[in-house]
Amino acid sequence: PSRDLVGITKLVEIPHILAVSPSFPAKNVAEAIEQARRNPGKLNYASASLGSYPHLDMMKFLKATGTDMTHVPYKGGAGQMIPSLITNETQIAFINLSSTIEHIKAGKIRAIAAVPSSRLPELPSVATMAEQGYAGIGTNAWQGMFAPVATPKPIVDKLYGAVAAILSKPEMRDMLARQMLTVT
Repeated sequence: PSRDLVGITKLVEIPHILAVSPSFPAKNVAEAIEQARRNPGKLNYASASLGSYPHLDMMKFLKATGTDMTHVPYKGGAGQMIPSLITNETQIAFINLSSTIEHIKAGKIRAIAAVPSSRLPELPSVATMAEQGYAGIGTNAWQGMFAPVATPKPIVDKLYGAVAAILSKPEMRDMLARQMLTVT
């Protein structure tokens, strides 16, 4: 992709959180680390398959904290990760907010950290990873627009201008906010 494509613009960013099963006793990152240290290799973390954001983020977290947990990869992404957290098949996962917010509100999943650099408006009482001492751990997913690398610059510039104009409209920003996506 870096050889064959040229970036036009990032379209949206999808915030992620560190979520836990409601029966998992940790209420914050420090308590999750404490639980992992007390139970090395006995806690399960969910991911959306090998090499996914949730998998790589958790690998970085485990390395930074010197803890060990068992990886449970799911091919169905959040659609399988969420039930595994609700039923305590897995105890912890990095996962996107838009897929989990209703479950969090219902008490079926608990958010213990927000990945973005500032607190999420939807979860103002949930501290960020950085606030809890783990800046740089966790990834927010994003989607962007690209063109073939040979696309003339005036066309790339025109596409960027058109997309930026649409994304800057208040109604578009409102619609994306309702979906818990941010324009960047």
